[in-house]
Amino acid sequence: MIIIKNPALTQSGTATSETDWNIEQKTGEHPIIFYRKIFYLRFLLNNNPDKIAINKDSTELQGAFAPLEYNSAAPGAEAGITPYADSFIVDLKTAPGYLSKININNANVSQVEIYRVDGNLLMSAPTLAINNNTTISEEFIAARFAIKAKKSNGDQIQFTKDEIQAINIISYPTGPRIGLADPAKPEKAIFFWQESGLIKAENISSTFNYNASIAFAEALQLYLDRYFEKNNTNNQQHIDIALIVESNAQCNFSLSLFAVPYSPALTSFHLPDGQKSDKIVLRFARDKIEAHNINIKVPPDFTEAEVSLEPSFSNNPHLLTEKDLPCNENAINQGVYLNNFHWAALPVQPEKAGILQGIYLYLLSLNLKTEIILELQEDWQGEPSGKILQTCQIAIEQTGKKEFVLFRFVQAFLLNPGSYWILAKTSSGTAIWLARQGKGRVKFFIQKQNSLQKESFNSLTDTQPVYNLIFKHQKNHFSSLQLSINGTIIHPESDDKNKYNLKNSITQYLNSKPGDNTLVSVPLTFTGTGPGLVTVYAPLIK
Repeated sequence: MIIIKNPALTQSGTATSETDWNIEQKTGEHPIIFYRKIFYLRFLLNNNPDKIAINKDSTELQGAFAPLEYNSAAPGAEAGITPYADSFIVDLKTAPGYLSKININNANVSQVEIYRVDGNLLMSAPTLAINNNTTISEEFIAARFAIKAKKSNGDQIQFTKDEIQAINIISYPTGPRIGLADPAKPEKAIFFWQESGLIKAENISSTFNYNASIAFAEALQLYLDRYFEKNNTNNQQHIDIALIVESNAQCNFSLSLFAVPYSPALTSFHLPDGQKSDKIVLRFARDKIEAHNINIKVPPDFTEAEVSLEPSFSNNPHLLTEKDLPCNENAINQGVYLNNFHWAALPVQPEKAGILQGIYLYLLSLNLKTEIILELQEDWQGEPSGKILQTCQIAIEQTGKKEFVLFRFVQAFLLNPGSYWILAKTSSGTAIWLARQGKGRVKFFIQKQNSLQKESFNSLTDTQPVYNLIFKHQKNHFSSLQLSINGTIIHPESDDKNKYNLKNSITQYLNSKPGDNTLVSVPLTFTGTGPGLVTVYAPLIK
């Protein structure tokens, strides 16, 4: 929450005491004179945020401007009182004021006459005659005027300047305005709320109410956004903003509601070299499943924060869900050996018809630039028939890495329910077709004169190589990108398939780590396959 200094407010941003202030600090010189009060808003920064997010719905700035009555004859007052003949000329040295009361501390003074003046020339007759030390009921407005005193019998009486105890003036808010500024440059305030003219009600004690909450919240957010754009806030403890209250005439300013809930927020990726980025582009360039890791920096007290992330897709990359990637595949440590001498054949039986686009195999290359050939054949009496329905060849550049490799067919085709065989071998190098233990029925065949030898020389009945048939418009394949933190899948929000709320997943991750008072790096993994791009815009963490 906000801390405001002068006036005294709590850290929650709510006024507690002394919520009325006089706007009487004179600024400028004649003929341009106005009055100003400056408050200082302090926004505390934690964990090097790159944004302050204002809660606009809960921000409040409501109160009132009211007339201010002051004694222009009091010691230290700026008004000038000078003797002239048998009178005193009063120069308020401000905008014209409303005369409220005059008190001459002389027992013989019963009545006070008020004259308008032109230079030092008094009008021939008084404009107003009032009883001494009595509130004036008639309206008299002037910046300069003269006063004379009379006895009760009407005779004029001489009095001294020291006997003038009070010349009370009522000053109404005139052009009141509220703005924000750099504390070092209050004269360059940008005002978000203002009212033109003199604010005077029929009742002299009434106030002019204002509600500047919405304008205040928007102006604060704009000021802070520009501040972060222009300044490096690394290791900065706080940001101070001057809240400027001004009026062309002296007045009273009071707060009835004041609150500025805010959150230090992270809106960019913190890169390893210390730089920040507002987005990161992930390139899925090959026909195999790839995983990209992005580190998100979050504060240690993240449990009270929210974080949302929204990726953007282009070039139609393949977007995977957890159904596409069997869980815990990295734990697999067995498989079927592939070389260029014989085929490994696995029977498959799709239950529904569909447009087949390709097949994933879970592979481990044992040589650099291993080339693998895949064929899909019809079944004949429990063995590959030799009739090739589709074929594809893929080169694996890396060695020693388990990965899902997509064999994408040049042209998709209709595959009806039935029995088929997936066959794989290498044309160069060697590889492992990774497998689980299960009710598999892998056979091995020798290639001979462009056909398969009918008799198998080996068969495995307890091995199930990992594969996945990819059909066009398969919902569990194209519905969303797979995101995970430390192996935990993150699902998109139900109302927006491309938007993710990461709070629960990050909280779970942080709970497994020792406490830290600095920003914590959380690894976010994006899994998919190309060709295509995924643009990940920086998350908002607040």
